[in-house]
Amino acid sequence: MEKKLYRSQSDRMIAGVCGGLGEYLSTDPVWIRLFFVLLLFATGFGFWVYIILWIIIPQEGQPATTSGDTVQANVQEMADRARELGHGIQRGLRGDRTASDSGPTSGTILVGIAFILLGAMLMLNRLNLFWWLRWDVMWPVLLIALGGALLFSRTRR
Repeated sequence: MEKKLYRSQSDRMIAGVCGGLGEYLSTDPVWIRLFFVLLLFATGFGFWVYIILWIIIPQEGQPATTSGDTVQANVQEMADRARELGHGIQRGLRGDRTASDSGPTSGTILVGIAFILLGAMLMLNRLNLFWWLRWDVMWPVLLIALGGALLFSRTRR
C-alpha cells in the first residue's frame, strides 16, 4: 500500500503538519516539531516552511481533489483559524469568558512564561546589562533544555 502525505487530524498542535510528517516518515512528531522550532530560531525559515506545507499538504480524511482545490481549501482554513485567533485575542483583551473557558491550561501558562522569559532575555541583551553573558552560547542551551522538557513531558504521559 502506498503511503500518502497528509496533515493529521488526530496529532495536531496547529495544523497537523508535523503529525502528518511524523506518520509519513514513521517517526515521533515531537522530533519534527523540535526541528521546526530549531529552524525557526536558527534562521527564521521554519515558520515559512511550515506555512507552505500547511498550504500544499491535504488534510487527512479529505476526498482526493486537484492541487488547486487543496490549496484553496487550506488557505480558507488558514483564514478561518486566523479569524478565530483574532476573536480569541479580542475576547481575552476584553476579559470576556465563555462557558467553555474554565481557565488557562498548563500549556498556555508555560507558553506565556516562555514568552516573558524570552522577552526579558532579549531586553537585557539590548540594554547590555549582562555584557559578560554570552547569548550565542545561551540559545543552544535553551533549545536543548526546551527539547529535553518536551521529551520528558511526552514520555511521562
